[in-house]
Amino acid sequence: MLVTLKELLAQYKDSDKAVGAFNVTTYCDAQPVITAAERKNAPVIVQVGGFATRYMDLELWGKLLVTMAERSSVPMCIHLDHSKSVEEIQRAIDRTSDAAAEKVDWNKAWGKKYPILLACREQVDAGPYAQGLAQLLDKLKREQGYSELDAMLVLKDILARVWQERKKG
Repeated sequence: MLVTLKELLAQYKDSDKAVGAFNVTTYCDAQPVITAAERKNAPVIVQVGGFATRYMDLELWGKLLVTMAERSSVPMCIHLDHSKSVEEIQRAIDRTSDAAAEKVDWNKAWGKKYPILLACREQVDAGPYAQGLAQLLDKLKREQGYSELDAMLVLKDILARVWQERKKG
């Protein structure tokens, strides 16, 4: 059964059990890892990247491992491991489903690099900022005919451009 890393670790964070993560380079590596996990009735993280993607395209890896996870009787997470290629990472992002992306807590995901993201919800009264941003979203939707998602993405892009200009300062 295909699960996200967040879902998988949430099940085991308060237990004395570990979740195994295994790098695979071929189908012949992946199948025994999953079979062993099923025999032990244990969750598993199957990792692919770097060396393995030299021999099989990332998109094919994704389809193969998703199919294997969906057929598995144990929780299985798929992880892109040690990729050094921006293009490969971008392809993985492009192929991430909206449903999976919505499960990600982006504050936690980026919080290690930017600790303010972990603290800001307790430090900042977001109400006034949220109200102003909601008005900007509504204005973009009304004036440009954007959907809610498109207005958010455009507003995020505008903020990023303002930030880049300020950095040049």
